[in-house]
Amino acid sequence: MEAFHGARLVRLRCCARGMYLAAEEDKTGVCLRRGRRAADNVLWSARPAAGPEGAAAVLLCGFYGLFLAASDRPASVGPPDAVEAQQRALDDDSAPPPDMLWQAVCSSSEDGFLFRNCGGRFLRANGKYLRWRRGVTVAASDNSSSMLRWAVEAVPVEQERLLDLGRPGRQELLQSLEAMLKEEKGLLQSTLKQIEEEEAKKRSSMLKMKCAQEKRRGLMAEEKRGSDSLESHWAAMTIDIATKAYASYAIKPVGHQGRVNELECLKADKQRLIQQIKWEIEQLNTQSAP
Repeated sequence: MEAFHGARLVRLRCCARGMYLAAEEDKTGVCLRRGRRAADNVLWSARPAAGPEGAAAVLLCGFYGLFLAASDRPASVGPPDAVEAQQRALDDDSAPPPDMLWQAVCSSSEDGFLFRNCGGRFLRANGKYLRWRRGVTVAASDNSSSMLRWAVEAVPVEQERLLDLGRPGRQELLQSLEAMLKEEKGLLQSTLKQIEEEEAKKRSSMLKMKCAQEKRRGLMAEEKRGSDSLESHWAAMTIDIATKAYASYAIKPVGHQGRVNELECLKADKQRLIQQIKWEIEQLNTQSAP
């Protein structure tokens, strides 16, 4: 068929909206997707088939192994006679119904093709004026509407080998990969949470250590101030005792021998005072030791 140029895998792009025909994930509906050239569900496998009276036609098989067809449900948007486009299964030993067989008809005025099923209705995009609508319907011909024209984009053979939609087990493989990715995502989130908790514990430990260091420095400063004060106290006491002793010696009217005796007593008192001061300092150091 001229529209496909021998390609087996194609994308159908609405000429009016620039969006691609996509098989919805519910495996029932069909919609328009924007900017999803790399997505699998905008790919359609074109399978040659014989239409009524032997006319050339194609079956368009979507990503989920189901075929593009017209349903019996009236569409909520579009022309009054429009019905919803859908995905539908086809048994291998049964002949495809007319509403599942498609023929590409050249547009008389502009680029693109009109896709008409063998039931006489055309594939139509919606949302020309209400841009949020992404529905796709099948309706009677209206050659004046640009919503009927579709551009056929062939997928290169190299990508066909990777995206073989009809390969058995492909869906199971993809589901398995999705489950693996979900599990990996959960493990990654759990690991990130553990790292955050460890970082929080580390920050808390560092804060406690800093507080302990500050407290220790404060205690050491207090001990130093206390030690300096005690040394000053003992020095003042020593000077006071010595001053009193010398003053006492100076006012006593004694002879030479008496002065010698007084000096000996003063020397002995001084030695006792020095011993007492040393003992007090040792006791202070013992008490302040950790």
